[in-house]
Amino acid sequence: MGKMFEKRFPFTLSLTILFLAVIPTTAFYAQETAKQGSAAVSAEEHWFGADATVESVGAQLKAFDPSITVVVTDQDGTPRTGGLLEEGDFVMMYDASGKLRKEFVNINPDSQESSSSDSAPPVSSQPEDSAPSSEQASSQSQPESSAPSDLPSASEPSSASNADSSAPSGQSSGSGVSSGPADGFLSGDENYFDFRTPVSVEELEDQLLDEGVPDSRLTVKAYNGSIRLGGSVCTGDVLTVENPDGTVQNRVTAVVAGDLTRRGTPDEASCRALYNYLTGSGTLRADLRRAADLNGDGTVTTSDLLKLKKMISGED
Repeated sequence: MGKMFEKRFPFTLSLTILFLAVIPTTAFYAQETAKQGSAAVSAEEHWFGADATVESVGAQLKAFDPSITVVVTDQDGTPRTGGLLEEGDFVMMYDASGKLRKEFVNINPDSQESSSSDSAPPVSSQPEDSAPSSEQASSQSQPESSAPSDLPSASEPSSASNADSSAPSGQSSGSGVSSGPADGFLSGDENYFDFRTPVSVEELEDQLLDEGVPDSRLTVKAYNGSIRLGGSVCTGDVLTVENPDGTVQNRVTAVVAGDLTRRGTPDEASCRALYNYLTGSGTLRADLRRAADLNGDGTVTTSDLLKLKKMISGED
């Protein structure tokens, strides 16, 4: 009996040690699973656009990462296989291993603003501050210095919606340049000037010579601070127009539609930057978000990504 106990004791001891080692490991993975479960519950609010469909959202999210699986459900968790994406729908991205990478809830910021306005305090009767003059605007800091945000702001206005109704409509050239003669050359909106198509420094100089104040001068400062003497104007460039006496006539930040890489023209890298921004894995500064708003609705959504892809492929 004693010999049998001596033979079995090492085996029993080994099983006990193995059991004690497995307990902490199992607890660790249980904690990690619980963390993933709690993280999946909180979805990130995002507006995919009024015309977004289940099919278009899935296709656009998979455009740059075909390995992911996109699942759309309604508010009750019922899977949706097609049709318009409704407010409150959930859009989930899974990787090849089945792990949830990102979860969005389709929320219209306009509806949120209207619901919150019911409980908002009354507006003050004091008059609004007058708009800054061009001299005051030129002395302000560059708009690209504002802190980046992970999601597009629904309150960011488009260039068309906030234009002064009393200002002239301006002239439009083949390069996509538009300016109001009464306000001077390159008079912008909120210290920005929007170019619908790529434009070069030489083209702007020629237009200034034809349409601007005689003997006025154009300076183009690149985003990195260097003076751009020629070539493409890029998103983030600061354009300064000086009068013959040296006073500043206008100073604006250039925004080239679709140029999200500061190279002066939309490209595949711009598509990747916008895709990363929409999926929450990248950020865009204020001027780049403005360049990404290709449909001019004041927000950046997957519909802008689709439009950008068409621009690059030549379909748009």
